[in-house]
Amino acid sequence: MTTKQITTVNADEQIKQLYQTAFPEEERIPWDDLLRLIGEMHLDFAAYYEGEGLIGFTIVYPRPEFSWFWYFAVKPELRGQGYGQQILSQVIGHYRGQSLVMDIESTRQASADNREVRQRRHAFYLRNGFQETQLFRGWSGIEYTILMMGTGTFTMQDWDDVVAELRQYWTWEKKNQLTHRERAARQFAQEYMKKATLPLTEDDLAKAYDAGVKFGKSSFWHKVGEQDPRPNHLKEQIVVLVKFPDDTYDMDVMKSSEYPEYIKDKNHLGEPLFWAYLKGMLSGRYTFHTENISA
Repeated sequence: MTTKQITTVNADEQIKQLYQTAFPEEERIPWDDLLRLIGEMHLDFAAYYEGEGLIGFTIVYPRPEFSWFWYFAVKPELRGQGYGQQILSQVIGHYRGQSLVMDIESTRQASADNREVRQRRHAFYLRNGFQETQLFRGWSGIEYTILMMGTGTFTMQDWDDVVAELRQYWTWEKKNQLTHRERAARQFAQEYMKKATLPLTEDDLAKAYDAGVKFGKSSFWHKVGEQDPRPNHLKEQIVVLVKFPDDTYDMDVMKSSEYPEYIKDKNHLGEPLFWAYLKGMLSGRYTFHTENISA
């Protein structure tokens, strides 16, 4: 296996395609911006080959206190053949004597549809010497945890500091911040439409989501703890607006009968704030005020 340092000059379509398919959109930096950051942030962007064929790549952000293990991908058809182990061993050897930190999807998020994959990934890194930090954070409905290799400790303040540092380079966020909530609403709508039993459009649900993000300003919302769903409406579906520690929001859909146990459960990634009857809320979808649904 051979290694090549990737620059703005030799980054090719193979690497770009693997990058864009290995990570969901919300976890990816736009490709052109990533290439820009290679120089600006002095990223250690390495690609790995067997002969002329690409195996995978890693991206590490070297820092004085610890280095941030940012991206690691192996081509799908080559996974499970030991290449990931070889690459990780090479990265660990390169940064031996330094602290290496990474965030991965948490294994304790019971609602995750890829929980088995998370568990295998988690076990893989622990076998290779990474250790738990017991730090967790929700981001866009996904809980992440920090793993660390090396000496010293890693705190939530360290996590905040490195994110703030990274954001100094993230100029594309400024271009996209006006449409971020609109995209989140659309994503919620598309996911719910897969299981919806009511004749609702994506626009209906996008508006419902966005009204919820506006802290229940629509009269269809009830504050959690002040009013519960009525016993004679236990078969109806409701939505619960949840606020995450990073000031982002999501909505959970459930039956009214499931609401009491949901609220009692203290393992939420975020704080349940408001709830509403889905059918009742959307039956008045045309009464949403413009200021409640504009981007």
